[in-house]
Amino acid sequence: MNGAKYFAAICLIGLVVGTAFLFNAWRFILSPDERDPAPVSPAPLDYLKMRPFDAVGHLALSESLASTASEASLALQNRTLRAAAFLAPTDPQIVRAEAALAFSQGDIPGTLDNLAKLAVISPRDRSEAFDALSKFVTHPAWQDFAAARLKAGWNEADDFLVALCNRPSTTRYSLAVATNFARYHPIAPAASHCVERRAIAAGQVQAAYQLRLNGARTLPARIGYVFNGDFELPPSGSAFDWAVESGGDYREGFVAAIRPEIGSEKLSRVLSVRFTRRPIGSPIARQILALPTGRYQFSYLNKLAAPMAENALVWTLTCVDSGTSVIVEKWSDSIEKGGWTRHSVPFVVSDKCQGQSLSLNPKTKLIALEGLQGTLLIDDVRVEKL
Repeated sequence: MNGAKYFAAICLIGLVVGTAFLFNAWRFILSPDERDPAPVSPAPLDYLKMRPFDAVGHLALSESLASTASEASLALQNRTLRAAAFLAPTDPQIVRAEAALAFSQGDIPGTLDNLAKLAVISPRDRSEAFDALSKFVTHPAWQDFAAARLKAGWNEADDFLVALCNRPSTTRYSLAVATNFARYHPIAPAASHCVERRAIAAGQVQAAYQLRLNGARTLPARIGYVFNGDFELPPSGSAFDWAVESGGDYREGFVAAIRPEIGSEKLSRVLSVRFTRRPIGSPIARQILALPTGRYQFSYLNKLAAPMAENALVWTLTCVDSGTSVIVEKWSDSIEKGGWTRHSVPFVVSDKCQGQSLSLNPKTKLIALEGLQGTLLIDDVRVEKL
């Protein structure tokens, strides 16, 4: 019984407060102060006299006042729009009007808050809201807005990043925004992968790699210069992880996959490439590296699982920006147990090579054109500092 009375009292208090708010707003609308007169459009006003609790009527009255520039009209416009928002706080057209009014008054934090709210309450308007938000990412108010939203749990943050990344006019800002977002919570793969690729294309490989390390939701405990060089993890989709072309019997001249090694006691995973004697039209596997300036050694293991030409494939390592090869020294080979062969080569990364592309390709254009036959296994791809 006491609970029911308490609930009734709360409802009554809410009703009284809401009615008082509307009464005050309505008093100012119907009877503006004579010392501060404001012209009011008769049509919306007549409508509100008949339906004082219709949010759309308050919105119409607010919009009718937008064409006048007096302080009285501006104050009345604010009051009527607040009344509309009180009556229908999740109506998209009202939230859109609040954002527009805040912007017209120079209230950028209010503009951002209402645009973010619009993206939440109206999926139909989300793209428009994100487009409007993206125009403020360089504004001084953006940092405080983003920090407050992310700390509170901004569920739309990753979707906004994807939108920002995919718009040609705002792509250049996506890395800075994503780096800031990563300070507060991990970034979804779709967003981080988009930003990574845009940054790499712009020559910002090192910054993109830092985003990968700081913003990824999951990473292995140990990370080498080559990510997942033992192929034990499934590819994540990041540019800093393996991109393996699956190929096809009648399409690319090979079929490639990361799979357990048949006959292996530990069932360790390897990169398996079966060739079909058709032209090879693309790299078999590739990965972006972010090696600092210095001297290194690149090495990998391979084994023939079905007879094929020796040394028909080669790993290439080139600078992302110039395409210049950094592997210019002689390879060395050593036989290891289980039929594997270790291939190694030293190389140097200069300060002009900020970001490298590692890929597995046919050794010559003629081999690519004629195709290969057989099956090759590859494992333990690594880069070590010398």
